[in-house]
Formats: sequence, structure tokens, C-alpha cells
Amino acid sequence: MGPRIGPIIDETCKHLIAVLKENEAKEFTEQFWIQIANEFNQKWNFPHCAGAIDGKHAAILRPGKSGSLFYNYKQFFSVVLMAVTDASYKFLYYDIGGYGSEGDSTVFQNCSFGMSLLENKLNLPTDKLVNGKPMPFVFVSDDAFPLHKNIMKPFKPPTKQL
Repeated sequence: MGPRIGPIIDETCKHLIAVLKENEAKEFTEQFWIQIANEFNQKWNFPHCAGAIDGKHAAILRPGKSGSLFYNYKQFFSVVLMAVTDASYKFLYYDIGGYGSEGDSTVFQNCSFGMSLLENKLNLPTDKLVNGKPMPFVFVSDDAFPLHKNIMKPFKPPTKQL
């Protein structure tokens, strides 16, 4: 009989927690956001960008007695991984475990980072002038996220009315 998998999983989880705990201690100060924005400007020529936000559905086996909580619009069971990254794709924040039936917007609005951003509690710097016009510090996202002063979404031209 082969080795037992339980101790391997336990040891792996302990190491993951030890490494990921370092990310939990970040203090989101105004100076921290300015440093992130400077990195975005240097690497991507994007001033006042404080990070990139996205969610990812991670496939799972259907949890017992969960009904459709974890069943997503893509037709499989999943948990949502929500993350914010810097210009070098390093995690600034992550939230794991949103129900697959919830969209990115709902998971974002219910996670601590999303609530802090939407309630203006992230210590983002005040608007600064860019080419003579005031510009807020923003997080880039896809169209799934809510419209907000500090969230930049792709432009979606209006559809033609018949």
C-alpha cells in the first residue's frame, strides 16, 4: 500500500499558509499606492494605475448538499478566486472561496478589498493632474466589475437602436 496522502496535504497546506501569510500583512497606505502607480507608469506607460482586478472560476467537484451554490454560468461547479495584482503580476490581495454561482462583481463587492474600495477606505491618493486634467488613481478590470470612480473598465460603445 502506498503512502498516505493526508500528511502530504497537511504539510503542503502549512507551507502554502506560511508563504501566503506574508501577503496578508500589507498596509495599504497612500505611499504604497503611489509606488504601485509609478511601477505601472514605468512598465506599461499607464499613469495612476493602482492595480489590476480580476476573478477566476476554479473548477471543483460538486460539494455535497450544496444545491446550485457552486454551479456557475459556464456550466460547471467552481469557487471564485478574486485577486488584485501590481504591474509585475504580484498579488496585492486575494480572496478565495466565492460561490461559483456568483459573478465577479458580486464576489468583489462582498470581499474585504472590494468593500474598502467602494467605501473609499483604501487610502488611495487624491486625484492628481495628468496632462493638465485631474485623474483619480484607478484599478483596471474587465466589464464584469461595477462602474466606480476608481475602477477603469473597457469602453463599450452603445449598440445601434433600430
